[in-house]
Amino acid sequence: KQWYQRRVRGNFLLTHPVVEALIMTKWKSFARPYFWLSFLLYLLFFSAQNAYQLMQIRPFIASSSEDDSVIATKIRNNPDKPCLEVEGCFTQKPPECVIFGFIVLVMSAARLMLEVVDFLSTVFSEVKLTTGLSKYLKSPENYLEILLYSCSLVFSLNVLEEKLVISPTQWRIGTVAVLAGFINLL
Repeated sequence: KQWYQRRVRGNFLLTHPVVEALIMTKWKSFARPYFWLSFLLYLLFFSAQNAYQLMQIRPFIASSSEDDSVIATKIRNNPDKPCLEVEGCFTQKPPECVIFGFIVLVMSAARLMLEVVDFLSTVFSEVKLTTGLSKYLKSPENYLEILLYSCSLVFSLNVLEEKLVISPTQWRIGTVAVLAGFINLL
């Protein structure tokens, strides 16, 4: 058993009034502000990611309506022309699309770097490297965060290009990123 699961006269150690007071003090002084800052930054990232995806011209063909997906197909089939003078086709990316794209790009890169630091600190904190490695690999949250931030980074790389339409593969990667973001939010 872990140290916190050992019983002392029938009670768990974490339910002792002194330990509960210590936990509440730590929560109020350190953990609560950190939790809310982390949550608000994730909410900013998630909102920017969804807004960026909603502003993209979709790379697939719709049924028979002349919407942005048909325009996207026409643009993709003629790569030498940035816009085919089709009604509803933008000549450049809207500025808010670029802003949201850069927010997603920067926050994804930062979070991936933090995951690498977390991985290295977990692996090298143990006496044996295999113990630290297995400790890191046992957590499904690590896999989910690596999937989320790497897919978001690949999806938002389109912000660095001038073309308006992303590839279907990049669109699918962005869809996986949004799904992983919803799961991570839970």
